[in-house]
Amino acid sequence: MQEILDVGIRQGVILFFSDSLESSDQLFDYVKSGRFGLFSDESVGTSNILLVLSQECSISGRRYIEVVQGKKERRFDAKKNSHLLDAQDYGKLVIKVGEFFYGFREHSIAKIAQEVLLKAIQSGKIFVGETIAPHIKRRLLDWRVLEYVREPFPDRFNRALFEYRTGRGGWFFNYLLENQDKIDSLRIFISPDEEENAEEYQIIISALLTDQCEETLSEEISQQIEKMLTEFHAAYPFIAPIQITEEIDGLILPDAVSLAFTHSYDEFTFSAAYHMREFNLEFLCY
Repeated sequence: MQEILDVGIRQGVILFFSDSLESSDQLFDYVKSGRFGLFSDESVGTSNILLVLSQECSISGRRYIEVVQGKKERRFDAKKNSHLLDAQDYGKLVIKVGEFFYGFREHSIAKIAQEVLLKAIQSGKIFVGETIAPHIKRRLLDWRVLEYVREPFPDRFNRALFEYRTGRGGWFFNYLLENQDKIDSLRIFISPDEEENAEEYQIIISALLTDQCEETLSEEISQQIEKMLTEFHAAYPFIAPIQITEEIDGLILPDAVSLAFTHSYDEFTFSAAYHMREFNLEFLCY
């Protein structure tokens, strides 16, 4: 349906309700009726927002658009609830929109008929806002998708990384968050990758950089990863970063796997992506 695209509906777009809407307006019933059955009666009002989840190809070819309802959080402490901002809780995600924090819950996902949404926009009941930043949109989508398809690292490695992150390594993960518009993702090669409690894990960690990352920052990111790997290895000797130890010990590295600390999009191949698993905070699920 081209009309709905013409008014600005895209994945990641924020939709606001008009303050003049009455609580009895039928539009709210449309939102509630589009949810999973058990939660269809949960309230929705003008202080809420909607985030579009559907992709453009789905919007143009299907009758319904999938959205998730956000409710304004009161007295939200970002430091104490960082796990909600980092999409580590699959039941709830919190995103900052403007000056306010909004909470999104899995049971607040709804499907709304395109004609209903288009009519609401044309009549001024709903206003189309801005699109959330690319890294926030990715986090929103990961929050939904990774509940079903995430592939955790081997257990012993995963636990060590979680312990490191919540302890002395917190600085590194804060650094990643501060530069999330420049760092697409961290990629990790690990061997063995199917043994949950191996005596040793040989690893390579590289940052996949966005096109917005300047060369000087690329060098800084490399230095930070090297510092992190040195510190991580010292705390957990069974973790052997090949970039630091320079010891292969008979391991045959795939041709696509590089020891570089950073890669640009042009340098990072599909083959490299296959061997170097993407790391994100959702993997740390303990």
